[in-house]
Amino acid sequence: THQIGKYLTRGDAEKAALVFLAEPSIHENPEAREARQQLQDTMNFEEALERFPRFLRYERFMLRHLAKYPNDFVGAFRELPRRLRKLFVQGYQSYLFNRFLSERIRKGISLNEPQIGDYMNKLDENGIPTEEYDQATETNIQTIEQLMKEKKMCIAAPLVGPEQPPSKGIQGEIEQAILETENVTPEQFKIPFMPEATAEGRVRAILNPVWNLLQEEIADDSENPGKQMMKLGFTLNRGSYATVLLREFMKPQDLITAGY
Repeated sequence: THQIGKYLTRGDAEKAALVFLAEPSIHENPEAREARQQLQDTMNFEEALERFPRFLRYERFMLRHLAKYPNDFVGAFRELPRRLRKLFVQGYQSYLFNRFLSERIRKGISLNEPQIGDYMNKLDENGIPTEEYDQATETNIQTIEQLMKEKKMCIAAPLVGPEQPPSKGIQGEIEQAILETENVTPEQFKIPFMPEATAEGRVRAILNPVWNLLQEEIADDSENPGKQMMKLGFTLNRGSYATVLLREFMKPQDLITAGY
């Protein structure tokens, strides 16, 4: 998804469409993979519409348009639901956010101790991030540290966009370096040829708490004789994924094969 969003921020609707339609994956259904490969080889949209399996519903929406108007890639994207069009660009925002966070971890910068220049998300009475945020400065850093101890604030990083610039300080340096490597600016997340896909930007907490973690059951694993299985119970904030937490327990070597 993020690759499609990347090309949309570049203004290249054609490349974005071809990534969506004509890049086969070894992890997908063989019929779909073969259809994508043939489209990549021939660029024949009418033929692709005949070959693409019906379960590739969104791809077929785009192909139906391109079979009539082969050069109208923006129009093809507009055959998709509005939410999905925006999701492509938001996917690229999230990809950059993950890179910002990974580099912070690699450099050994704390995820629990605010640095000058960090964005700080305000939390509601249930510990859930709100839309309100501040930024750590030399003058307010002690106040922010106290608010973190009181669980009223948490460190955040930007989903960059025309309304959300990078952090400042050392975290800002990390973000600017990654944006330069990607050759993208926050302003490019405004999509002039498809305004409804614009991702304005916001901040996102860099850590999400796990509530009510319980070991509910241990039993013999019928799927793997000689081994045991464990049932866990937990609560996550809205926007967090149980599968991501389970990776931390299971440590799968291959995420695709494991399925989470």
